[in-house]
Amino acid sequence: AKDALETSYFESGFANARVEVTSTRNDANSSVDVEINIHEGLEHLIDNISIEGGSRTNPHIITSALLLEQGEAVTPSTWTLARKRLYDTGLFRSVNLEPSILTSKTSDGYLPVSAKITLEEWPSYRIRYGLRLVDTLHPLNETRRLRLGAAADISRRNLLGRGLTVGLSSRADIDSQVVRAFLTIPRLFGRTFETNLFASRQRNALGSSDADIITNTTTLTAEQRVRPLRNVTLSYSANLDKIRTLDQLSNPQSRSETLASIARFDGNILYDSRNNPFDANRGMFHSSNLEFGLEFGGLVKFTKYRGQHYWYFPMGPVVLASAGRIGLATGLGSELLPFQRFFAGGGNTVRGYIQDGLGPVNVFNRKIGGNGLMILNQEIRIPVAWRFHAVGFVDAGNVFDRINSISLRSLKVSAGIGLRVESPIGLVRLDYGFPFERAEQEPAGRFFFSLGQAF
Repeated sequence: AKDALETSYFESGFANARVEVTSTRNDANSSVDVEINIHEGLEHLIDNISIEGGSRTNPHIITSALLLEQGEAVTPSTWTLARKRLYDTGLFRSVNLEPSILTSKTSDGYLPVSAKITLEEWPSYRIRYGLRLVDTLHPLNETRRLRLGAAADISRRNLLGRGLTVGLSSRADIDSQVVRAFLTIPRLFGRTFETNLFASRQRNALGSSDADIITNTTTLTAEQRVRPLRNVTLSYSANLDKIRTLDQLSNPQSRSETLASIARFDGNILYDSRNNPFDANRGMFHSSNLEFGLEFGGLVKFTKYRGQHYWYFPMGPVVLASAGRIGLATGLGSELLPFQRFFAGGGNTVRGYIQDGLGPVNVFNRKIGGNGLMILNQEIRIPVAWRFHAVGFVDAGNVFDRINSISLRSLKVSAGIGLRVESPIGLVRLDYGFPFERAEQEPAGRFFFSLGQAF
C-alpha cells in the first residue's frame, strides 16, 4: 500500500512525496490500528525545454517525438516514453533527458523544472561490406559446392532533416545476384507508420551448375509497418513483379521460357517476445503472412499462407526450443509457378535430408516443390563449457503436392546432435542429422554448418 501510494504521487508530478506507515497493537480487542502519513511535497512542473544536438534534424520531428509541454507534470513514465519515442525515430545514437529545478519554490506552490534534452545523431552515411561462403548440395547427385560471395550496402540517414533513409544494397554469388534500392519514411502525415519503398533486380539459379531453373525478377514494392503494441508489428505491402523464368527442371531435354507480370498483395502479423533474436533462451516468436497474386493480362492467380511459431522455455541452464511451420498455397485456376512452391529439407528445416530434397518429384525424379508444407522441430540446448553448447534435436517435415494431402503420418523424421560455439563473428552451428527413412544410395547422415541457430 505504501509503494502504491508513493508511485501514484510520483506519476502525478510529486517527486519528493513520502509515505509513512505506522501500526499500533490493540491487545484488548485483538486488532491493529494503522496510521498513514503522507508528505506530498511540491508538484514538479516543466517550466522550459532546451534541446542540444540534433542540428541536422528538423525541429518538428524532435518536438513531435518528445510530446512534452510547458506546465506538464514531470513524471517517470512520461520521460521514459519521450526518450523511447526519440530512439524509435532511428535518428539518434544517444538520447539523454535531464531535469533540473530552477528555484526552491514559487508563489504558485510548485517547483519549476527545466527539461534539458541532449541528442547525439547517427552519422549521415553508413557503408557495410562483407564476404559470404555458401555451401550447397545438389538435390540429385549430392555434389557439394562451395561458393564465395560478397555483400555490400550504403545508406544515407536523415535525408533533408526529415528522418528519411535512402540506400543501395547488393549481394552476389554464382547462383544468386541481387541489387536493391530503398527509401524509408518513418512517419507519414504525422503518424508513426513506417513506409518503405523498394526497387530490386534479382537473378536466381536453382539446381546444378548449368542451372535447372533461372529466374530473373524485377520488383517494385511499397510497404507500411506499424507497431500497435510493444511486441506486435503489423505490415502490408503491394508488389509488382516482372518475372522471366527459364525452366529445365520439368524436362531435362528442353528448356521452356515463361514471362509473367504479377501483382502481389501481402498482409503480415508478427509477435516477438524473445530476449535475444539471434540466440533466444526464453520467449516466443510468431509470424503469419497471407499473400494474394494476380497476373496482369493473364489467368495466373494464387493465394499463399506462411505461418511459423517458435517457443523457448528455460529449465535452469537448459533451454527447450520448439518450432512449427506451415505453408498453404493454391493456384486459382492454374498451377503455381516453380518459385511460388514450397521446398524443405536441409540445415534449417529437416536435418538429415538433403537441401530441398523432400516432397513431390516429376517423371524425371526431380524435386518440384509443392502446395503444402509442414515442419516440426524440437531442440534441447545444453551449455557445456566456456562458449560451447551441445544440442540434441528431432525434426519432422515434408512437402505435399496439394493442401489436402498434408498429414502427420507422411512427415519425414530425422534426429541428431549439434555443437554451438559463441564466436566473435556470431554463433557458429555444426549439426549432424540422420534420417529415419533413406534410400540405399543415400548416406546414413549429413553434416550441416552455418551461422546462427536453426530457428
